[in-house]
Amino acid sequence: MTQRTNVGEYIRVLRTSVPEMFAQIKELAAAEIKPMVKHGGFGAGGIIAALIFAVVLFEVALLAAGFGLSIIFAEVLDRHPITALALGFTVLAVIFLILTLIIALIGWRQLKKVRTPQATIAETKASISAITMAIESGIDNVENHRTPADGLEVASLGTLSTDRDAGWTH
Repeated sequence: MTQRTNVGEYIRVLRTSVPEMFAQIKELAAAEIKPMVKHGGFGAGGIIAALIFAVVLFEVALLAAGFGLSIIFAEVLDRHPITALALGFTVLAVIFLILTLIIALIGWRQLKKVRTPQATIAETKASISAITMAIESGIDNVENHRTPADGLEVASLGTLSTDRDAGWTH
């Protein structure tokens, strides 16, 4: 007949192996993430530089559009050059004001749809609660020198939520 390992032995193994496991996961994450962060930093720097050039290009294009509208007002509508400049840039400003308001309205509507991840938070709390209850039960069994009759007693002490779709919207 094989000898059963008692609960105290399981807890001792957990106390030594869990921190070791987390240390190994931390080392793996560091080894995996460092090169990605380096590449990400260089990539982000390149994108920022490109965005700066794009903003300058956009400003130049706006000036060209303003002067283009001014030429239209001066030549087609026979306005004085200064009046044509004022009208051209005013029309351009009004067009961009309308576009800005439309984009801001769309963005605001999208922001109003953002909600907290209710189901994820509930499942995380349930998981932490189940783990805590199982550890407390194991410690209690060790302190009272009890060994469960079978694994069902230990498994029934910490149960996870079976309703995984609770709080999800479809």
